[in-house]
Amino acid sequence: MFKIRKKSPRKRRLFYRRPSSHRKVKKDGDNSKAAEVLPNAYDLAEKDLLRDIDRANAANQQFRYERVVDGYSKLNELHDKIERCYACRKIVSPTSYFREYNEALEKAAAERYAYADNLLSKGTIDAGRAAFNNFEDLLKFAPNYKDARENSKRHFYGFVPCGSRTTQDQLQNVPVQQ
Repeated sequence: MFKIRKKSPRKRRLFYRRPSSHRKVKKDGDNSKAAEVLPNAYDLAEKDLLRDIDRANAANQQFRYERVVDGYSKLNELHDKIERCYACRKIVSPTSYFREYNEALEKAAAERYAYADNLLSKGTIDAGRAAFNNFEDLLKFAPNYKDARENSKRHFYGFVPCGSRTTQDQLQNVPVQQ
């Protein structure tokens, strides 16, 4: 018997295809095919990412600004790669999105911090764990945001506030029945 193999569908987005044309132009500035593909690929990738950013901004979901930050990060990475290549700069003049990236980063950090702080106000152990995870996520993309690092360390060691006392104090004062 023969086994039938199914080929998995491949994603062929131009954003992922663009680096190959970038490398070819960087390697050989006279490569006419790559020089022809690069401007079209850059324009399509930029439009695609900006469309994704607009969708994320319009979406009414939690942590939407993190998706916006990711999109601007990809656009800035694209900008940096083209700026480092002299031959590519002659073909394409990329647009930088650093200001928009910083604005979105600030909004994403504020959103994540407010959510984690809201979880802490619940005062349960599960909410404290969820807050710790959210502070850790916040530290991945905004490591110096407010007191997120201190809150993360404090809640990692079990000092989750519950009203006026901490969870550790409550555990120490629980009477044991014999």
